[in-house]
Amino acid sequence: IQQRIKDNYYSRGEKGLYLGGYAPFGYTKIETSVNGKKTYTFEENKYESEILRQMYNDYLKGKSLGELSRELNDNKIPTRKNRPWSTTCIARILRNPVYVKADADVYNYLVSLGGHMNNSIEEYIGENGCYVYGEVSKRKGNKFVSLENDFVSLGLHKGIIDADLWLSVQ
Repeated sequence: IQQRIKDNYYSRGEKGLYLGGYAPFGYTKIETSVNGKKTYTFEENKYESEILRQMYNDYLKGKSLGELSRELNDNKIPTRKNRPWSTTCIARILRNPVYVKADADVYNYLVSLGGHMNNSIEEYIGENGCYVYGEVSKRKGNKFVSLENDFVSLGLHKGIIDADLWLSVQ
């Protein structure tokens, strides 16, 4: 049973389908259908996506992770789980390719981190975000820093952050 669940997870990941869990900050999870099968995808949450864009822009302008978390907490902007913002949470958001409108430059960057790409570079046309998945037990260090043991698929959802901004933040 465990192996079937794992195989299904990887199969869904290869197809860019929803892999479970909460929608990332900036998105709302919505039900959809792909080839007659029920799944979920992400839709931009306008309020949160504006905060997200500001986060990327402020970081690029030189604000530290600490400054960003203090501002968000001082302005009483909640995280998805209604917890205070931390530097770790913000760092993970800034590195997460789920947000990027992935193009060929993003593809090459993710390959340089060791990602195993499920889509060809020609499919990276600057529209969709990416899912990163793999065995957590094989991951070393912080998520999205090295993709050595991870797979990358284009998701069904539209990215929020332009590729140039996302890559500059990296």
